[in-house]
Amino acid sequence: LFEADSLIEAGNYAEAEDAYSAFHAAPRADAVKVLAREGLGYAIEGKSLAENEAQARQAGLEAALKAFEAMQPNTAGPGHKRALYHQGRMLAALERREDAIAKFREILSGDPGDLEGEVENRLAALTKSSKPTP
Repeated sequence: LFEADSLIEAGNYAEAEDAYSAFHAAPRADAVKVLAREGLGYAIEGKSLAENEAQARQAGLEAALKAFEAMQPNTAGPGHKRALYHQGRMLAALERREDAIAKFREILSGDPGDLEGEVENRLAALTKSSKPTP
C-alpha cells in the first residue's frame, strides 16, 4: 500500500491503479482490502482528473464512482461510511447533485464518526449551490 500511495503522490495514477489492484487481489484481511480498494478509487479519480478531454474525464469519474461503490459494500463492514463519502464526492464531481446530497445524508442518518464535519460542509455547499440566486 505504501508503494501505491507513493505512486499516487507522484502522479503515476496508472501504476498506482495496478499496484492497488494487485494488493487487493492478494489474500488480506478485510480492513486492509478496504484500504486497497479506497486507494484504487483515488488512483482512478486522479487519472480521470488529469484527462484533458471532458468525455474521458467523465468516464474516469464514473469508473472512480464504481470503485468507491466496491470499496465496502457491507453496511456493517469497516470503512462503509468512508466509502459512502467518496461516492458522494464522485456524484458531486459528476454534477449529480441530488444523488450526492442523498449519499451525504445517508452518512448522517447514522453515526458519521469523524466524517461529520466534512459531510456537513459538503452538504452545505451542495444545497447552497442548488438554491436559485436572487
